[in-house]
Amino acid sequence: MYKKIMVAIGDDASSPIALQEAVHIARTNGAALCIVHAVAEDDYEECESGKQEGQQLLDWARGEATATCSVEARLLKAEGEYGLNGIAAAVAGDRTEWGADLL
Repeated sequence: MYKKIMVAIGDDASSPIALQEAVHIARTNGAALCIVHAVAEDDYEECESGKQEGQQLLDWARGEATATCSVEARLLKAEGEYGLNGIAAAVAGDRTEWGADLL
């Protein structure tokens, strides 16, 4: 049984599906849900719009999930020099910090 579930979302077509599945699993297990979105370091520190877009995405996702389970949302900073690997590392590090049973 899962107690803490984390789902990473982006501005792609599969994110709403992943969110819906994570909400379903969280609701079924009575688990807490953490929704994360990673922003590249350059966009995070130098471009306010990158953070704003990420926060808007998290706000939307939280609105979709809040009615059915306990939800936390986090905007993560990914090291830009590592590209997609930086995003994966940011999500994996936050998963460990938060103590998610399922990612």
